Amino acid sequence: MNNKTLGFAAVAALAIGGGAFYWWRTHHEPASLPITANTSSADLASPVGENNENSPTQAAHVGIATSGSHVLTPRQRFEQSHDLFALVQSSRAAADGGDATAKTIIADAMYECISATLPTNSRHVGVFLAEKRQPELKSVIDAKLAVDSARCGRFTKDDIGSLGAVLAQYADAAKLGSAKALAMQLTYGNLATIPDQDLASDVQKIITSGDPDAIGALSNLMGLRAEGRASTFGSYSGSVTDQYAWQLAACRMGMDCGANSALLRGYCLSGGMCGAISIDQVISNFLTSPAQYRAAVAESQQIVSFLSGHH
Repeated sequence: MNNKTLGFAAVAALAIGGGAFYWWRTHHEPASLPITANTSSADLASPVGENNENSPTQAAHVGIATSGSHVLTPRQRFEQSHDLFALVQSSRAAADGGDATAKTIIADAMYECISATLPTNSRHVGVFLAEKRQPELKSVIDAKLAVDSARCGRFTKDDIGSLGAVLAQYADAAKLGSAKALAMQLTYGNLATIPDQDLASDVQKIITSGDPDAIGALSNLMGLRAEGRASTFGSYSGSVTDQYAWQLAACRMGMDCGANSALLRGYCLSGGMCGAISIDQVISNFLTSPAQYRAAVAESQQIVSFLSGHH
């Protein structure tokens, strides 16, 4: 990891929300900090904020909303929503009926908006660093803050609860077969307490799901947390380059990694990595050296080929 990456790690490590997938994790297990929301009107699922031209089309699941003649998948609806509170409301009945995708979307919304549970002066900890480093990005950052406010502004602390409450939502969705939820559950799990055979089985479930968002969340586990454990995590694991390669692979498979994605917004608002128009640019500009980036790109192509043979 290069020196400029280390400069942002301390700030990003303070963030518990905003969508950034905790790229700063190394051997340290995340603190186990289980969600509830209100129920009401349906979300309109209209795009918000910045230019959306870099957002890739999601892999289709079940369409539940339309925009013109285009049927939106649940994941697209999440990414394009201007009001996650309303999206949670409209997904609640399906989630209560045992729909794993709806449960995962609700957990993702709560995870992104968990900053609502924090004191105002401790939210979006990356913004101060980014504006201090690059004052010319203020308008870009303000636009991202506006999107975040629109998406999360109606949640209260009581709606969301603690990070532990969010993780309980992921655990429930994982039991119903959600690979994305399983990956998030493992991200915050104490891996030392999980038998290698069980952990390897869970990793394999995520890989064989073919779900780009699950693969993106899996990237949290494939870096230094997997160091020396290739028999459990597979050959593409154990280094920060492996971690970024898995995230790039997820982007290439269809995870929303563009200019208006929740993930990119989280890297900026929580991690201070602003000004990029894609996750690819975040990784190349902030997180890796040129040599590391080239290695990660090459490995991501190998991972995509590898995954194509697993489903």
